[in-house]
Amino acid sequence: MNRAKLLAFCVAFAIASPAFADEPVKLKYASPAPPQSLVTLWGVAPKLEEIVKASDGTIEIQNFLGAVLGNFNQVLDRTSSGVNEIAWGILGPYSDSFPQTDVPSIPFVAPQGHASSIAMWRLFERGVIKDDWGRFKVLALFNFPPASMHTNTKPMRTLNDFKGLKIGVSVRNVAELVDLIGGASVTMQPSDMYQAGQRGVVDGLAMAWPAFYPFKLQEVTKYHIDGAFGGTPSFVIMNKAAYEKLPAKAKAAVDKVSGEGFSGHMGTTTDKMDEDGKKRVEAMQGHTFFKLDPKEEPLWKERTKPILEKWVKSTPNGAAVLAAFQAEYEKALKGN
Repeated sequence: MNRAKLLAFCVAFAIASPAFADEPVKLKYASPAPPQSLVTLWGVAPKLEEIVKASDGTIEIQNFLGAVLGNFNQVLDRTSSGVNEIAWGILGPYSDSFPQTDVPSIPFVAPQGHASSIAMWRLFERGVIKDDWGRFKVLALFNFPPASMHTNTKPMRTLNDFKGLKIGVSVRNVAELVDLIGGASVTMQPSDMYQAGQRGVVDGLAMAWPAFYPFKLQEVTKYHIDGAFGGTPSFVIMNKAAYEKLPAKAKAAVDKVSGEGFSGHMGTTTDKMDEDGKKRVEAMQGHTFFKLDPKEEPLWKERTKPILEKWVKSTPNGAAVLAAFQAEYEKALKGN
């Protein structure tokens, strides 16, 4: 699907199918991100179109983009209650309710989006993290590459550079990382970060590159450092009751597209978005970029080790889930 077609998909706010004797089931898709977000354009939209095509006229999907039906803090609960039937969102606001699925957010565990997304789905499919998702039909689980750190006040190269800085975060484990390296985390939705940076409420932000253009964060930051500071586990879900009410052909279409293929596609999308977002900012004047020095990384890992230890201890079967995830992640990196 080319970009023009994807834009038409979003502007039209509907995917329609040829008329049949029976009216198609209308499903509402909700995105808490702006309409121009590549998560929908490159990621979710093509897969929803696959579902519609495979349904042979039994499904129509209407699109509500830009937090029309719920922001990042609401979209999961709104899907559960039937305000919309399908949605994507980030796990950050709900991590307490989905502790096992939150494993890719641990710093230095999952630097790559595609491999971590495949690993997440395989853990779900094997039943390792399935208990987290009993009230939903899960279409895909995926992970954004690790958050980078961005400030508007001073360059960041070492642990000491973060002392006293207020950093806006949207993922719990990343918030703990910020606190452990001497900063002060301020939890907020991605959609609130621009205003927080513009008003000086925070000195910087922890956010993966895919969010920069949709939320215009390049306008409120100028120093950037990349490192495996913790991913952003995410989901594409469907209201379970709505799924169960679908006619057989429609249900089969959802089943056909859902799963490892959808998850891997979303992981590839987030990796592509990560590269695209960084390149766009690199092309601008006034921005300075750093990578975490390999000599510094062991210091960061040691300082943030309590995050991993706490996660293992507080998460049901934490050690087993972490080991299973790491094994599947390494397999996916090798293409297995």
